[in-house]
Amino acid sequence: MKENTENLVMTFLQNYRATKRKIEQLRYELEHPTRVTPDEMIEAMNFAKSDGEGRPSGSVSNKTLYIAMNFQSAADEANAALTHDLVSRLVPLEQEINRLEHYVALLEPRQAEVIRLAYFEGHTWHQISDKTQITTRTLYKIRNQAVEELAEMYALTAGLQR
Repeated sequence: MKENTENLVMTFLQNYRATKRKIEQLRYELEHPTRVTPDEMIEAMNFAKSDGEGRPSGSVSNKTLYIAMNFQSAADEANAALTHDLVSRLVPLEQEINRLEHYVALLEPRQAEVIRLAYFEGHTWHQISDKTQITTRTLYKIRNQAVEELAEMYALTAGLQR
């Protein structure tokens, strides 16, 4: 179980930057949504299959009345569904990142610095070694200790979720 939790922590750390990028993309889409316009909805509803094909010239089909009365609510429903989909994808990612960042902040300062530099900022181990004046071997030890502590934090609350 401990090894599984450590693997989970490593996966979160390794995917941190990609997850942050997904969050920013989803936030952008929420702030600048692609909306179904009333004209697009009318066109879509107009081409929907109906039972009254082949009506005589000059008559108004039920479909025309349906389109006239319902296009705006159909467009609103489509836009609400899109927003709901974006939010349902965004919220779990934000929760995952916020939790990870909070737990890293609870680590010893040296451990937190190594994790931030390696995973949050994407520096190589050689760059981190140069910056911190710590050997690569010692950095790996610090990282491993930090991952163990993070795994303990995640394990503590594992039974409380879902």
